Amino acid sequence: MYVRKLVYFCYKIKNIQLRNQLKLIIMKLTFRKGWILLLVSCLVFTTLQSCGGDDPKPAPEPTPTPTPTPGDEDQKDVSLDVPDKAGYNIKGVVYCGTKAVKDAVVSDGDIVAKTDEDGRYYLNSSKRHGSVFVSIPTGYTVKTNGIWPKFYGRVSTDKNATEQVNFELQKYDKTDYVVIGIADIHIANVRQTLRQFTDNYLPDINKTILDYKAAGKDVYILTMGDQSHDLYWYDQGGVDIDGTKNYFNKFKADMFFSTMGNHDNDPYYADDFLAETRFRATYGPTHYSFNIAGTHYITLDDIVYTNAGGSQGKLGDREYEQRVTAEQMTWLKNDLKTVDKKTPVVICMHAPLWKTALLKGGTTPSLRTHIANNAEVLAALSGYRVTFLTGHAHVNTSNRSGSVVEYNIGSGAGRLWESGQDFLGQNHICGDGSGGGYFVMEFNGTGYKAYYKSIGFDKNYQFRTYDLNNCHITAEKYCPKSTDNLIASSLGDCVADYKNKRTDNIVRINVFGFNERWSIKVTENGKALQTTRKDAYDPLWIISVPCKLLNNRQSVTSGKLPSVTSHIFDVQASSATSTLEIEVTDEWGNKYRETMTRPKQLTCDMK
Repeated sequence: MYVRKLVYFCYKIKNIQLRNQLKLIIMKLTFRKGWILLLVSCLVFTTLQSCGGDDPKPAPEPTPTPTPTPGDEDQKDVSLDVPDKAGYNIKGVVYCGTKAVKDAVVSDGDIVAKTDEDGRYYLNSSKRHGSVFVSIPTGYTVKTNGIWPKFYGRVSTDKNATEQVNFELQKYDKTDYVVIGIADIHIANVRQTLRQFTDNYLPDINKTILDYKAAGKDVYILTMGDQSHDLYWYDQGGVDIDGTKNYFNKFKADMFFSTMGNHDNDPYYADDFLAETRFRATYGPTHYSFNIAGTHYITLDDIVYTNAGGSQGKLGDREYEQRVTAEQMTWLKNDLKTVDKKTPVVICMHAPLWKTALLKGGTTPSLRTHIANNAEVLAALSGYRVTFLTGHAHVNTSNRSGSVVEYNIGSGAGRLWESGQDFLGQNHICGDGSGGGYFVMEFNGTGYKAYYKSIGFDKNYQFRTYDLNNCHITAEKYCPKSTDNLIASSLGDCVADYKNKRTDNIVRINVFGFNERWSIKVTENGKALQTTRKDAYDPLWIISVPCKLLNNRQSVTSGKLPSVTSHIFDVQASSATSTLEIEVTDEWGNKYRETMTRPKQLTCDMK
């Protein structure tokens, strides 16, 4: 026990002579396990404690000693002694092993610079973000603290002080890896969130991660924001932005990269930049970039938190604008100047580029701008092949325009962990009927295949079918303590397709990740049936949340209503009892099938 304590205190002693004496005792104790030396070591241990070994000021993290790395003989030897340069207040070196890394991109969130042949960089920084980061180059990775990558370093806000931040890289030659996109987890101590996250979400995503790691693949988690929920930060027993990290530490992934959402702002500030302070302290920069195996990743904060009325000790209205700030746009353009147009780009941000695609009476969904400066962002990305990963809407939708595709990922929380509560549906779904879950991208080089993974189901669960003959939603069946009139008045158009008994043999198919590159094939007794796409509401959400609330004598607010979606398809069978063969093919050629035996009942535990 004393030996372990001596090792620990050895690195905390400021007096070099005392530190060396302690090291010598430890070495001798390793080879001679006599009682006399043990007694001497205990006495020295006690003496060192009295000499200031418990200095409350944390010792600075030691600068790593470069060690040789094979295969970098053509690079210059690195020196960690970086001289000051007039007019610059942040400096440092990027290195791997004993070699300098040239042309690595380093930024303070405003300025973008490249390292020279000595691996050195210099920034004349405003230091307003309080950090500097390296855009991890392809062919390299960084060390981690648990699952948190060490790609950024802290700096003070003193513009007159010159500070040095070095970045140590490691060689990385894998080209096949997995990215898991998670959106809107909303860790908070309400709605049985912590139980649902711990008992349901965490085991599911960790199984997926560990299955991939067993196959030799590295797994990266990218968030789309709303790790927390600002409304509950200051509740007694609540979970603030700092506390969310304790839950994400339980993920088994190799690395975790964060994006900021509207609910990750401090509700005591009516200022966007100040409201981000605690996020930056917990998760690091609010916008940054990095590379993995030839793909360039960019994280943006497209929320401007206005929060009128917010002040210390008082929550504001928690409102916000959805746009990428002018400062970030300048940074984005400068970051992209370092990226070849042939390099695919993945952009993570919270609010989606486009709204949920709807037919609006047409036959194909039309794109509708969501963030205010949608056109400006797209113009900056002109010429690049871009994949957007976004959240915020708590639904699944996929939009495409030219070389740009956006996957708006269904929330990991479903609709704020509502449907999974004990007194509601005890299932886990989003307002559009998609399962609450996450988005999995399997990379091979710079190409990928992807799928949406619903919590509690295997990866082949990509759609749900309904027999509308058996989707008659009545108070008697789904909320006996309420009335049919109250269901109709509370849900309005949302329940229009389900308020009357149907005998038209229509089967409804909700395909969670559908876009125009997917296809659906339905056959009955070997005969192909025609499918019709439509804007509609998912009935499972209706019986899982609004009907349960009415049965509990609670009102149905607008936030409890289902979300209209266009990934719904209707097909008419010839009879009420025929079996249908349904095959859905995604944009990568993966096929998902169901043999639908009818009649099929509408229940909260249905598949």
